[in-house]
Amino acid sequence: DPDLLRGGAERGEFPYLGGRLLTVADSGGGPGSVLLSGKPPAPGDVLLEVNGTPVSGLTHRDTLAVIRHFREPVRLKTVRPGKVINKDLRHYLSLQFQKGSVDHKLQQVIRDNLYLRTIPCT
Repeated sequence: DPDLLRGGAERGEFPYLGGRLLTVADSGGGPGSVLLSGKPPAPGDVLLEVNGTPVSGLTHRDTLAVIRHFREPVRLKTVRPGKVINKDLRHYLSLQFQKGSVDHKLQQVIRDNLYLRTIPCT
């Protein structure tokens, strides 16, 4: 569902959930439903990975393509927005983190993904 995902690098944002996920408990296991392990993601949660593939720094369209690439079940790694990670990519990229930390590595992933879309092919 394209309305489920918002944001994207073209808006200067992390990809984030725009709506509530339809769970297996809600739908009885129909197509597109989600089996949860842990806390259910909520609208506004930042999407970091899809089946282990980092999506931070990708455009909205590219993030949807990553989701569609995988067969079900699709595993989403999300975080609740806060002071460090919120929807704003520029804010997150402007922060200083210790080299080798999880946040420093995520900043590098974002820069790599942004680079893919901003450097023209020659």
